[in-house]
Amino acid sequence: GFQKWQEYLNTCSAFLDCGLPNFIEERLDLASLPAFLFEALREGGKRWPLQPHSNMLSSLFTSPKLAALASFQDLYVGLEPFEHPRQLGGGVLRKTAPAVFGLLDALE
Repeated sequence: GFQKWQEYLNTCSAFLDCGLPNFIEERLDLASLPAFLFEALREGGKRWPLQPHSNMLSSLFTSPKLAALASFQDLYVGLEPFEHPRQLGGGVLRKTAPAVFGLLDALE
């Protein structure tokens, strides 16, 4: 479990390192893009940041406890971590947290 958790945190850190300057601070930081793209596209795109967070977590963790731990921050900010199959993009355009919300885990 620890190795999977560490891999997840590495992905979250890459999302944070790229997302903070480029999207939150609105400051172009090209140096952060390679690590972001590597993490987002590795293993056939399992870690794509715009998919529902639950999809990424279920592809990474076999333990429901680790997935619940990783998705707690979604609930904290008022979003659902679970995919809504009948909605466009699994619901990420409405109430479902996209996988990029894993960057909240990297903040802690």
